[in-house]
Amino acid sequence: MLDRTKRLRIRNGCRPAKLLTALGNARRFIEQHGENLRYCRQWAKWLVWDGTRWKSDVTGEVFGLAKETVETIWDEAKTKTTEVDQKRYFQCARASQSEGKIRAMMSLATSKPLVVVEPHQLDADQWLLNCAKRSLELAQRRIRAPRARTSLH
Repeated sequence: MLDRTKRLRIRNGCRPAKLLTALGNARRFIEQHGENLRYCRQWAKWLVWDGTRWKSDVTGEVFGLAKETVETIWDEAKTKTTEVDQKRYFQCARASQSEGKIRAMMSLATSKPLVVVEPHQLDADQWLLNCAKRSLELAQRRIRAPRARTSLH
């Protein structure tokens, strides 16, 4: 059975508007930063792509990105054409700035398929060696730029 959101998408032929909730904020967060983030549930850790490899977030970088996402709700509010919609978005932006709401957004984002990674997916290619700014493809004997999708850790 399809959930209500999927039924709405199918019926309307489009994606529903972003919710003004922690779930809506989690969607914003993944849309804005998901390509460079992964979450490993087994380790209970966020990983951040540093341009060369996936590294554990030990500096709070992911929390900083989450705060940036919340700040963008103010910009969304400014684009609304009715005063009622602007007011709703401004209220959401204000409420979303609390630490609890930011942590709720991050928690909900940990289950989004784009960011979920399991330990066995990291360093899965035994013929790929990560070096200081390059990756070495041992089987082909060539050097190339690192790619996030190869899951080097």
